[in-house]
Amino acid sequence: MTAVSRWRIGLAALVWLTLALPGHAEKRVALVIGNSAYKNAAQLANPVNDAGAIAKLLEKSGFEVVMPRNNLGNLEFKRALREFTISARGADIAVMYFAGHGIEVKGTNYLVPIDARLASDYDAEDEAVSLNRVIDAVERPSACA
Repeated sequence: MTAVSRWRIGLAALVWLTLALPGHAEKRVALVIGNSAYKNAAQLANPVNDAGAIAKLLEKSGFEVVMPRNNLGNLEFKRALREFTISARGADIAVMYFAGHGIEVKGTNYLVPIDARLASDYDAEDEAVSLNRVIDAVERPSACA
């Protein structure tokens, strides 16, 4: 099983678990990003469509704030994540869904914005968004201050 397959299975499990939770959660928020139109890497056909489908599913599942975003560059990606962190304050459930390119460098996973220039492993820290940053945004939404 490839790393991408494991990642997709894990993401599917996260979405399923989130949707399977009791409907009594007071505040549910989600950030949904689909990156297809890469400038410096292979373009992808499905992420924008996948993100749209997930956003609709989350809305139908009682999420109050669903922030669908498509084809985000580095700065827009980081701003969307910051806005989401603020939206997630006091939330009972916070979910972030990403469809697009991802990489792993020296044990750290990154989500790749559409304008990333990844000439070497060294570029990942500046050009991509660390999965740890995303986890920090959704792990404890009620603790965000």
